[in-house]
Parts: sequence; C-alpha cells; structure tokens
Amino acid sequence: MARAPAPQPELTDIELVDNVLRGAPGAVEAFYQRHSRLIYHCIRARTGGPDVDDIFQAFFERLLKSNFRALQLWQRGSSLPVYLSRVVRNFVTDFHRARRMREQAVGGTMELEPLSEAEPE
Repeated sequence: MARAPAPQPELTDIELVDNVLRGAPGAVEAFYQRHSRLIYHCIRARTGGPDVDDIFQAFFERLLKSNFRALQLWQRGSSLPVYLSRVVRNFVTDFHRARRMREQAVGGTMELEPLSEAEPE
C-alpha cells in the first residue's frame, strides 16, 4: 500500500517572500492565502465603505506590476505583517490622494457653481 506524502512544513515568511521573488510555482498564491486577510483588514480599517474591494484589488495589481518591489524592500528579520500594514497604509493614502487629484483635474462642482448662480434671462 502506498503511503500518503508527508505534509510539507509551513514556510517562514522569509522563505515565502524569497519564493515569491524567485518566481517559485505557487508562491504568489501561498503569499495571498497567508496575508490577504491582513491586507484586506488594514484597507477596511483605513477606508471603509464601498472602496475596500477596489483598493484591495489595486494593491495586488500594483504589487504584481512592480515585480513585488515592496517585498524586495522588506528587511528580513522584521515582522512581515507589521511591514505589510505600513505598506498598505501608505498605499491607501496614495490611492485616495490620486483619486482627489483626478477629481480636481476633471473638475468638481466648483465649475458648476457660477452657472447655478447666474440669473435667468
């Protein structure tokens, strides 16, 4: 009778991040499974409302597009969850700042105010 394969020991955060950076198969999925709840919670705590899912998705998109730059900058030996919390906090701040800049560039209600104040002819 064949034996079931022995369960793999859980990787440390250092090993997991190193695997992600090396492009090891399944590493990104393992990182997501381990840390997505923390990341989502940090976003929800700083944002609330309907933007949480959009910001969560944008966070992982940026992480992938940047070739995991945030993980490259992590100092091994420090707490990865604490570090990720700071990275997420900064990302949420940048996300909202960029949104405000887009809204100001497009315009807002300020451009409509003179029209509403004009007297009808």
